[in-house]
Amino acid sequence: MKYYTLHIDDSGAIDGTEKRVINNRFILVCDMYDDNDYNDLNDMLHSTFDYIMNERALKIFKERKLIPYVINPVLVRRTQRKLGIFKMTKNYSYHQLKIDEPKDLFCYDWINFENSEIIISKNKKEIGRLISHQQLLELIEENKEISSKINSIYKLNISQREKEERSKKYINYSFDTKKIVFNKSFDQTIDLFKIPFYSLGTYVSERLKNSLSENGITDLGFAESKNQLGEVWKPHFPIIEFE
Repeated sequence: MKYYTLHIDDSGAIDGTEKRVINNRFILVCDMYDDNDYNDLNDMLHSTFDYIMNERALKIFKERKLIPYVINPVLVRRTQRKLGIFKMTKNYSYHQLKIDEPKDLFCYDWINFENSEIIISKNKKEIGRLISHQQLLELIEENKEISSKINSIYKLNISQREKEERSKKYINYSFDTKKIVFNKSFDQTIDLFKIPFYSLGTYVSERLKNSLSENGITDLGFAESKNQLGEVWKPHFPIIEFE
């Protein structure tokens, strides 16, 4: 069983987005970078809004088994140069493949937290290992309460030094995911999944990887291990293992 992290090249990238009402429905409007290095009209575009893809790429994803998602219409606006001087903007129909919100994901049930390595720290000191996804959610809520208390202190009419002193006793929890071990309930038929909170990666099966390559969906990269990633990204992509 092999899974790879999916990486979309930024040779075709989205610069900005907005929602507009077009023909009585909300549509995500995406502007591509006005720069030749990031302006290629690829099948899949680099974006922070999940996955922006054309009909050709979408067909491949729809043929595979993914974690729950919705598809939204997208209007891509691309500025093109003519004769190196003049510019014109053309519109293209794309789609957004949007993964369900993290609270709705069942992927967390696949994690063996006992064998995984997810470190909890406070004030830069390790205080334990995460034992469940529920514990993570509870600590995140505590972080919100701590942040609220700190914000309240900084609104007080006192000196900056006193604000800093009072705030010192409120320290957020931090988390560092070194390794994720999936248990035997992991669905081996799944072709795309994510584990938000624990990894920035989007994981695709070898089946989906091969389908994308065989159908000529270019400007994509696939990494089988975190060692194939750049140094900046390695801390955000844990080791993945299966029982």
